[in-house]
Amino acid sequence: MVEDEERWIAPGLEDHRPEGHEAVLEAYRAALASPPADADAWARLGARLAEFRLLNEALDSLGRGLAIDPRHARAWLLRAAALAELGRHVEAVECCDRCLEQQPQWPGAWHGRASSLLVLQRFEEALASTNEALALRPRLDHAWCCKGDCLRALGRHEEALLAYDETLRLTPAHRSALNNKGLALQQLGRFDAAIECFDRLLRSQPDDATARYNRAACLDGAGNADLALEAYLGFLGSAGPRQEALAGKARRRIEVLRAARRRI
Repeated sequence: MVEDEERWIAPGLEDHRPEGHEAVLEAYRAALASPPADADAWARLGARLAEFRLLNEALDSLGRGLAIDPRHARAWLLRAAALAELGRHVEAVECCDRCLEQQPQWPGAWHGRASSLLVLQRFEEALASTNEALALRPRLDHAWCCKGDCLRALGRHEEALLAYDETLRLTPAHRSALNNKGLALQQLGRFDAAIECFDRLLRSQPDDATARYNRAACLDGAGNADLALEAYLGFLGSAGPRQEALAGKARRRIEVLRAARRRI
């Protein structure tokens, strides 16, 4: 019988959800002081630690569980997710592979594998893995979005649009699908349609600075200099530290646009 990857973890989290960050850390310290001999206990603790972004502690807990039972599929999948969050994608793929050795019918493991392969720019492999996830669960919206990202990276923009459309059919406000569909349309030179995607995203998430930058870049690419200048300035007003690279690009385009305006 194939184990249910989602149902397995839910009861432990519902029954023993900690009140907060300190409570789950205390549970971790208690486990270190009196180590459980049960791999499930370590895996559940690892899931709780990861929920509170205590990723290194989660990896330690999951590693202890896997030392007890190296065939514990859920622990491998949780470990892959934590490693991916830390940017350790090569290791994340390896953990997904270990999970899939035990549970080849887990769509979440195939999707996790695809997501890390995409970051590693192994686009064909990522596409194959996301297709495996969708064969197992055709309504997995994040997998459809990942498929779109793979196809876009491979230059197959029209196919990417179909994947993003399927994502949005399943989840109409899917942030990544709206943003990345806009990017695909922009790359095809369909600036008006791209701007519609970014506008739709900004209606639901008005503080999304990345979408604001992408909208400005579309206006710029379409030759709407005045609107682009206004949009770049609006982006700079909402950009945070994570958008510093985009902010630098925006400032350079603002200088160019202002210089062009002065020459008129």
